[in-house]
Amino acid sequence: MKKNILKKVLPYKLRNATMALAATVAGMTTTSCEKDDVEPEIIPTEVYNYHFYPTTEAGLIEEGRGGVKNDIKIIRDIDHLKGLVNDPTTKEVNLIAVGDFRILDAESLASDRRFLEERMKLSSKIKGQGAINTKPGVASQVPADSAALAGFGYIVGCHAR
Repeated sequence: MKKNILKKVLPYKLRNATMALAATVAGMTTTSCEKDDVEPEIIPTEVYNYHFYPTTEAGLIEEGRGGVKNDIKIIRDIDHLKGLVNDPTTKEVNLIAVGDFRILDAESLASDRRFLEERMKLSSKIKGQGAINTKPGVASQVPADSAALAGFGYIVGCHAR
């Protein structure tokens, strides 16, 4: 009859410690993951600028890469912005107020706020920039709308520049 060699060579306490150590070493070597399996982290770097003019009927005007208006594209569909904010490479999308907003009355300012609010709600990546300069008294006629526009990142009022 063959007897267990470990029983003859090692005392009981040392034999259990040796088995535990062997199991630990075997577990470490077999369960380690390889670095090739890990996907690299995508760092958002893309910044998109869209110009927003006093009348929202035209939509947003895409600025183009690097601020160059090489291919002017009018964006009316909100799905375009949804695609941008869901792209992991997108860092931010700026909706820049451009033009003379003094042509707007209080109702038009409220309409612009609704247009922008629908887009701002999509993601925190979407930000407002620029000044919405109004005729004196227009911004104060719709204070909730003016406050909302300021909350989006715009400067609102008759002295905004």
